Amino acid sequence: MRKIKRVIGYTLGIAMVLIAAIFLLNLHLTKRLERYLRKELIHRTAEATDGFYRLSFDNLSISFFKGELTLEGIKLCPDSAVFRDWERKDSLPSVYVTAEVGMVDFKGLNLTWRWSYKQLHFDSFEIRNPDIQVFNPYYSTRAEVKERKEAETKTLYEVVSPYINVLTVRMLNLENASVSYSVENPVSPIIYALNDVSFHAYGFRLDENSSESGKLLYCDNFDFITKRSQTLLANNDFRLQTDRILLSTEDSIISISNITLTPQGELWGEQKKRPDSYLNALVRAIEVKGIQFRRENALNYLTARSLDIISSDIQAFNLAGESLPSAKKTEKKSLNEAEADSLVRSLSLYELISPVLHTVSIGTVGIGQAKLQYSFAVKDKIEVYKLANFDFQANDFRIDSVSEAQRGFWYSRGFSFEATGIEGGDDGTKPPVYGEAHDVGHGKRGFQPGTNQVISLVGLRTE
Repeated sequence: MRKIKRVIGYTLGIAMVLIAAIFLLNLHLTKRLERYLRKELIHRTAEATDGFYRLSFDNLSISFFKGELTLEGIKLCPDSAVFRDWERKDSLPSVYVTAEVGMVDFKGLNLTWRWSYKQLHFDSFEIRNPDIQVFNPYYSTRAEVKERKEAETKTLYEVVSPYINVLTVRMLNLENASVSYSVENPVSPIIYALNDVSFHAYGFRLDENSSESGKLLYCDNFDFITKRSQTLLANNDFRLQTDRILLSTEDSIISISNITLTPQGELWGEQKKRPDSYLNALVRAIEVKGIQFRRENALNYLTARSLDIISSDIQAFNLAGESLPSAKKTEKKSLNEAEADSLVRSLSLYELISPVLHTVSIGTVGIGQAKLQYSFAVKDKIEVYKLANFDFQANDFRIDSVSEAQRGFWYSRGFSFEATGIEGGDDGTKPPVYGEAHDVGHGKRGFQPGTNQVISLVGLRTE
């Protein structure tokens, strides 16, 4: 009996020594890895970006028991000296970012006991309170310079490949995220923004084939939802605001409610200038169904089955004659002078979307229950036309670099419409107007009005 107790005592003693040794070894490896990562993350970020970015963080810790990495108070921004030097040489990247992140948790992988970090497979990234600003800088030299720089931009895999061969994350969560994208140019600076957004991505994979996978954001699916009103886009001409936004690639839907497009009246008053044409609009809802994103050759594409614009109230203004002083109304101006008279040169739909999407293709676009009011200056007076109800459908809608020239103002191969409750002009109330347009070949368009009445709607005038 005494011998058995002695064996048990020895066994327990050895076990306790082993546990203590493993405990101390784990502590040593954890602290050593923390020290290594604090130095290497900063160094390798600068090295991978040719010194352009500087990374800092308030705290880096590794869970003692799980070996999971946590970063707090992260800041990523261009090095000020390098930025000024590259800017002076017109050599800034085609896109650069500044970011502040409250916390990032890398879960599902014990980093302490790994001997190689070439292949990393995580359960999740939990990213809290990120504030990310993306900039598309202006180049003073010709456009070809920028195109060449975009072609030379490294992919994300090329940046990390010296250190990691494969990186997968089953689920990526961003909470309370704020993201802005500023397109800088001297004519019309544009800011796209999302604030207080929840974003989730699924099946993230980064490897040597990721750039050719066609997956936007290198993910199988992603979704996001806004928690409060948003100012999606702002420039010198207008401000685009919305309430709730929902996007889900798994459900193939985009839903946006209460969209307002308001002119920058205060800015125009300060500058004592106003664009000749502008819109003031309220749309109750927009629904895009059957959406699919893909990425090819570093360009983003969006296709969709349908887009429905529901219950809109649109006021369009064309006041070119009214906005000019009487002494200058007959004065002929060059294109550059005409652009200088306005705060902003009119931007096409492609110019508005191109910083984010290279091509948008939609099977059918429908506008239902729309109210329209069109005001335009003619012979020193403003005429106003009103439509109590306007229904419109366009087929094979496409926005890309050549669609406006090939398909005209409506960006489609064919459209039809019906308008009722028409008021305005010398004759007062008009009978209903309906019609359709279609391709007749060789880039020409045929139009068949339903009546002989005249309808004039911001770029469309048929008789």
